[in-house]
Amino acid sequence: MKNWWKIALGAALTTSLSVTSYGQDASDYGEDGYNHNSVHPIHQSDQMYRMGIWRRINLKNKVNAPFFAQGNEITKIIIDAVKEGRLVPYQNDSLKSTMTREEFVQKITMEDEGLDADAGLSDDLGFGDGGFFEGDAAAPAVAASNEYFPQDLYLMELREDLIFDKTRSRMYYDILALSMILPAEKTAKGIDEPIATFRFKDLVEVFEQTPNAKWYNTYNRAEDKQLADAFELRLFHSYIIKMSNPRDQQLTDIYNSDALAGMIASQQMEHKIIEWENDLWDY
Repeated sequence: MKNWWKIALGAALTTSLSVTSYGQDASDYGEDGYNHNSVHPIHQSDQMYRMGIWRRINLKNKVNAPFFAQGNEITKIIIDAVKEGRLVPYQNDSLKSTMTREEFVQKITMEDEGLDADAGLSDDLGFGDGGFFEGDAAAPAVAASNEYFPQDLYLMELREDLIFDKTRSRMYYDILALSMILPAEKTAKGIDEPIATFRFKDLVEVFEQTPNAKWYNTYNRAEDKQLADAFELRLFHSYIIKMSNPRDQQLTDIYNSDALAGMIASQQMEHKIIEWENDLWDY
């Protein structure tokens, strides 16, 4: 078999495309050598190779439709869990600073358009004197919720570690965090804005406690899967937006907002990861 350290070094260099290893995830590990944000923690001494990867998930993508089934959207399940106090939102994927329930609700609430409360409700519409309702007989108006619908929040970002466990001689994709993103068309600035990040370990517990937290099997409803299992089985479509690097740059930063160049680089990174894993078993 090829020298393992050469393969690891080669992968660290060739997958980077001007992106090199970065220790921004070092603080995730406790004194006992384990990452306590991990669902399946692997001791640092057993890690021959580790690289942080950030992925963008578009839930409107056909492959991701089972995560976004009407009425059972993953975003709805997450929002409901936060409101019920079963899930803690974080400010970012470092998972250091938490967010209050009120702050989270504010993040998923549409900005006030500044419309006059009486706009369009003049006496000319027949709701004043002599109209359908008069005086105390008029029922009080109920304010409609200004929160975004779960279907509006179709962008997510996933942070994970790619780890080769030398003890078990296998590769692991260790998902650490999942972030909700407000799409650009929903923001005043016209750019994607982060809403909140959730520890994947906490999400697994929420998914297991929520009966309708299912991955919708389009071809066989008897084989619907737990959302946690669907992530473990990599049943989602995503593309790489960043790998660990000293400047913490995304591909869009490296390629000066050239979308095509960034997309090509993302695909190349994905292919190199697959090629590297295959080379581990190449005699």
